[in-house]
Amino acid sequence: MSPDKKWFWDGSAWRPIPVHEAAFPNWKGIGAGFSPEMAAPAAAVGVPAAASRRQAAPAPGYRMAGPAPDVAAPHWNVKPPMQARMRRYGIMAAGVGVLIAVVALVSVLATLALSNHPTAPQVATTRPAAGPASRSDSARAAYLVKTMTAPMADLKDTTSLTRTTCTVGMTSSCADTFVSLDNSLNAMLPVMEKANIPQCIGVQEAILHGDLANMYLGEQLAYKGFHDNKKSVFTSGLVQINSLSGRVQTEFAAMASAAAGCDTTITGP
Repeated sequence: MSPDKKWFWDGSAWRPIPVHEAAFPNWKGIGAGFSPEMAAPAAAVGVPAAASRRQAAPAPGYRMAGPAPDVAAPHWNVKPPMQARMRRYGIMAAGVGVLIAVVALVSVLATLALSNHPTAPQVATTRPAAGPASRSDSARAAYLVKTMTAPMADLKDTTSLTRTTCTVGMTSSCADTFVSLDNSLNAMLPVMEKANIPQCIGVQEAILHGDLANMYLGEQLAYKGFHDNKKSVFTSGLVQINSLSGRVQTEFAAMASAAAGCDTTITGP
């Protein structure tokens, strides 16, 4: 239905809506166009006079509903001309261009402002490299003992827990202690392999290094037995761990004691 209620869309074009006039004219139209009845012809024999008059009655004075006048479609159905549409699109394109130009100008001005803003000078900071405090046997031995102190304490607690937890058999709690053992041993063995061991602690370090490596092999063996559900392998690895757990703590204490008597003379260039 069109906005003015006088047109409808039939799927391909706008059509005018038919106008329905009143069946009876208003009182001002009564008698308009009336012509007096002429003398009726003689009625046929056998046909009543009233029926003859009904047949000869004039046509009604009202008009049946018909289509609306054939007029052009209103303005709401007329497409704007090509020139008007092009003008509208041109205005929209110009607005977008102005917006892009403004954004670019603001970006350039902000960049210039930031480049001219004074910044605090960057101070180069250097971190001291991990290692001994000086080039002496005493410093190298002290550095090794300091690096291994925390992992050795964790190893002592873990081995004590392993003896308590793994007594009942191959449980998940027992397997968790093997993971902790692995972490502690991996924190010490690589350091001992790469360190420059001074002669003053050479013997103690070698003994401790060997026993820690054997404890690592026992831990791997016990975990493999747990993983493969082989109790004999599990038990063999567990015995190896328990037999070395107390010994490595004693050997570490001996190495730390020997480190205290190392030479403090600086060596090298």
